[in-house]
Amino acid sequence: MEFSHTANYSHSDFHTPKLVFSDGTYMTTAAISLLDSNKQLIMNNAISGFNYNDSFTTGEGFIHCNGLHAQFDITAYSTTTQSDQRLKKDIRNIEYNNELLELNPVSFKWNDESKSNTSNVGFIAQEIEKVLPILVKDGYDNYKSVNYTGLIPYLVKHIQLLEKKIENLENKINLKF
Repeated sequence: MEFSHTANYSHSDFHTPKLVFSDGTYMTTAAISLLDSNKQLIMNNAISGFNYNDSFTTGEGFIHCNGLHAQFDITAYSTTTQSDQRLKKDIRNIEYNNELLELNPVSFKWNDESKSNTSNVGFIAQEIEKVLPILVKDGYDNYKSVNYTGLIPYLVKHIQLLEKKIENLENKINLKF
């Protein structure tokens, strides 16, 4: 890995246990904090094709990376997800047949108490996979993960169907009077 004035981070297809800077100084790659003069951490993986440009930043603390794995909570005061139509292809309405009614919300604690010892709520990935497999991924560590944000379109579709049922019932009631 190398650091330069044009990019704080560049990636090569090998793992390196330390970062070597142009002045010969180095640091190990464990628990590093590398901020530029604007207090921005830029991890620009050249393989992704993303070309970092100063005009893309969104303020102090901006991070660009091509994936993030966190073992503890990530706290943010706001988030957005790219959703521009120009970035998408093969756009179709989702098929929905009340699958949400088959989901089993649970409360749980993590086996590894060092991650969190508090109660959590969510779903079991293996159960969601049977109902909505598109929302479950197999991780590099052989554990399954759930795209909770991906549940939102199904929730909206379910609400829309409920609204139609309510409207139909209201029309039936109004016809009787």
